[in-house]
Amino acid sequence: MVFEKKEKSGRPSRPPRGGTRPLRGIEAALEVWQDVRKGAFASESLRRVSEKVSNRDRPLTATLVYSLVRRESLWREIVGRFLKTGTGVPPAVKDALMIGAAGALELRTFEPKVLVNALVEWTKVRDERGAKVVNAVLRRIVEGGGEILSEIENSHAFADVAMRTGTPLWVARAWENCFGREEGRALVELQSQPVSLSLRLSPEVDRDGLIERLLESGYSADPSPVSAGAIRLHRTALPTALPGFESGEITPQSESSMAFLENLRGSAVGPFLDMCAGRGVKTGQLAQMYPDSDVEAWDLSGPRIGAAKKEMVRLGIGERICFAVGDALNLSPSVKPRTVILDAPCSGSGTWRRHPEAKWRFTQEDLVEYSGTQVRLLKRAVDLAGPGGTVLYGTCSLFREENEQVVARVMSDRPGLLELDPPSSISSISRKGRPWGHYLWPDSPWSDGFYMALLAVKDEGGVGR
Repeated sequence: MVFEKKEKSGRPSRPPRGGTRPLRGIEAALEVWQDVRKGAFASESLRRVSEKVSNRDRPLTATLVYSLVRRESLWREIVGRFLKTGTGVPPAVKDALMIGAAGALELRTFEPKVLVNALVEWTKVRDERGAKVVNAVLRRIVEGGGEILSEIENSHAFADVAMRTGTPLWVARAWENCFGREEGRALVELQSQPVSLSLRLSPEVDRDGLIERLLESGYSADPSPVSAGAIRLHRTALPTALPGFESGEITPQSESSMAFLENLRGSAVGPFLDMCAGRGVKTGQLAQMYPDSDVEAWDLSGPRIGAAKKEMVRLGIGERICFAVGDALNLSPSVKPRTVILDAPCSGSGTWRRHPEAKWRFTQEDLVEYSGTQVRLLKRAVDLAGPGGTVLYGTCSLFREENEQVVARVMSDRPGLLELDPPSSISSISRKGRPWGHYLWPDSPWSDGFYMALLAVKDEGGVGR
């Protein structure tokens, strides 16, 4: 056994200095990965597991988890090339091999021997025979996996490009078909880019002063060049630990998400209805943009509405929003809205860099199901806005099936709809859809992929607002 020295007694030697620290971090990473396999979000599981892990171990745990989840198909391919036992591999063995492959080949500053020993010991507790497989396969991966990784990373074959960037192959092909070879491949390449945190500032907050406070707390930040009410951090951070969070001065939000509601400036009036409010991030932004207008917010999930209510309290506007729990296809507004915002449930493909586990679960069948739901919701939004009203439709998706095709289907069924031009602040940073709406590309660490279309419902005189 290459990675396990034995003393004369035949027992494994004590771990090298610091060996117990990475063992705890690696165990935590395995626990998170098992949660993810069962459907959990990595970020939520990491928050839960972090309570069991020392501060020094947490970065290792998070790095192992995200290294694996971002490029899961790549590590599965590499493990498959070295695993000779075929099918029927126990789950614990698979988990150890996946974490081991990602850690050994991607973590440049971590000693592979320590990683392999820790994974072998973890597997022994669950499957003593499987531990021998883990040791043998990971030994071969450490010795020869780098060559395979280099071969894939230097390949121009589209399947290899998809693996290298952590993009499911069917998704990569769909984007190439949708946007053309050049733009589709550029979008695939963007999937491997890092992400950072952007912050929306509440009204009246001194941006320069807040940047100074962040700097004093150890966070480097700059003004956002695309939004006067936002700042950019140069790394990820725990939002609740940032100065200004508890007081409601800042809200974590991607620049694309912030830009969505900017479409309303100059063309929309209240009352406003947020049909699918989620946890209330955009609801809070909307209420701050229009402090004198009524805002109503719906969501299908009671817990999400509960989180949204807490968010409004944090922002100091808890009494202004009227919330309702239920199906937006059936609920009735308390006040007739003149502007309806529909940030529709979707694939989330524009945010997969931040939530990479979601891309491996999403299927083409899911895409068909989502698009059907989106059509029904958009028709309902148009009916709620009524003649003379405005509808802002959006998704954090990069699939035309959830975007232009949804708008086209609704416009063919509701002939009284017109598309409005976005403000120059949006048109200058977006790409025109074909033919409806606009896309924001995930082309910076602070931006996600987003689609938006601003629609006017003709009034009785045949004129939209």
